[in-house]
Amino acid sequence: MNSPVKPSARELWWALAAISAITALYLLAVRQWQAIPAASGLVGHGIGVIGFLLMLSTETLYSLRKRSRRATWGRPATWLRIHIFTGLVGSYMVLLHSSFKFNGLAGLAMLLTVVVVASGFIGRYIYTAVPRNADGLMLEAGDLQARIATAEADWQRALASQPAAWQTLGGRAALASQPPAGSAMLVLGRPLLRWRQRRQWRRALSQIDPAARVQARELERLLERRQTLQRQVSSLATARRLLSLWHSVHIPLGVALFSVAFIHIGALIGTIMAANVFMVIIPNQRKITAALLKGETPDPRLGAIGKQRSLHNTYLTLPVLAMMVSNHFPMITDSPHAWLLAGLIILAGGWARHFLVRTEVGDRHADVAWTLPLIGAALAFGLLITQPGKLTLFEGEVSDAEALSIVQTRCAACHAEHPTDKTIKVAPKGVHLETLEELKRYAAQVEVQAVQNKAMPLGNRTGMQDEERAKLGTWIAKQ
Repeated sequence: MNSPVKPSARELWWALAAISAITALYLLAVRQWQAIPAASGLVGHGIGVIGFLLMLSTETLYSLRKRSRRATWGRPATWLRIHIFTGLVGSYMVLLHSSFKFNGLAGLAMLLTVVVVASGFIGRYIYTAVPRNADGLMLEAGDLQARIATAEADWQRALASQPAAWQTLGGRAALASQPPAGSAMLVLGRPLLRWRQRRQWRRALSQIDPAARVQARELERLLERRQTLQRQVSSLATARRLLSLWHSVHIPLGVALFSVAFIHIGALIGTIMAANVFMVIIPNQRKITAALLKGETPDPRLGAIGKQRSLHNTYLTLPVLAMMVSNHFPMITDSPHAWLLAGLIILAGGWARHFLVRTEVGDRHADVAWTLPLIGAALAFGLLITQPGKLTLFEGEVSDAEALSIVQTRCAACHAEHPTDKTIKVAPKGVHLETLEELKRYAAQVEVQAVQNKAMPLGNRTGMQDEERAKLGTWIAKQ
């Protein structure tokens, strides 16, 4: 029989310890330099890079372990703790990186980070309301009922061995503490319910002779165990609904955060390029021109440095363009391998630019052909890690009305003659999904974008559930 595991908060204490250590080092740096480290400085930039890498691991590691059914490298519950730890520590380091300045795109990224962290705390609170086994898998109602039966038998045996006064008071406390079934309070108000139950038990104890209260510890333990199981089975459906609702909010927030983070990286690279031009290349050109006008020989280092910075800008051109438009491609920003895709974009963009530049200056294609297989390998690897997962179909019948209802609820906000989404003026690609005929006409596109790639709805802003995607896949397969 699977027994529920008591939730642990060890990862929160680990995160608190790590944050305390980082804070101490940060304050030492502030004291040493008598200033807050600038975001663009070595320390501030290093903190930002490490924090961003931790946040990327937050996004990828737990997602990979949860989605992999064959993986044996650690329990999902363990990876969830790592997910929480890296999310908290990484977010805190990004906050330090900002130098407490929240302007522009960086400010938006920081705001989204705070919102995602707050959402994560709410999700963890709801997550702990769902009983799970040691592997982190949800227990079903049947398992809980069996546990309740065992706890009830233990409780009755313990009461039977006590005097009549104990039996009366124990039964009264157990009866008075029965939780109301199906209420969200069972999930959201657990501390209040536990406090009430303990208060009722203390009141029952106050009516017993003080000398006999020592015997109450075992009864109290059994009563709390019985009440916890009853609360869990009564709130099981509610907790799952709340967890599903939370997912529909938390995941789009995470996608939005990493979309902004990609644009932030693009903006960073663009800033480097602009700084190369306005702080190095143009000033050096002016110095060279001034020297020539005076009839002097210009310092050759000025030209060499300007050429070097121009070369840097050349290789960064394609990656920065790709980063800036990445929010239009959910296959990149919504992928658990987003960090790897960002690296591939930078490498492949640099190789492609090298090929174009060397070809433009007259080099033989054979001399720069080595870049082509590298570019092809990067693209192939990118396609490999973003390919759709195995299609999961719904086991059952899906009517035309149900399929249309899903699309109208989740897709028609954008794909309509008059979109209700305020950010969309015209239906993307002219695809309308308001009628059954239109759904059948574009069924192939819906299957690719919404069922296989899960790229749509964009950022899953309408909260489309996996079960709805499976139902659409089943309906489309029968057309």
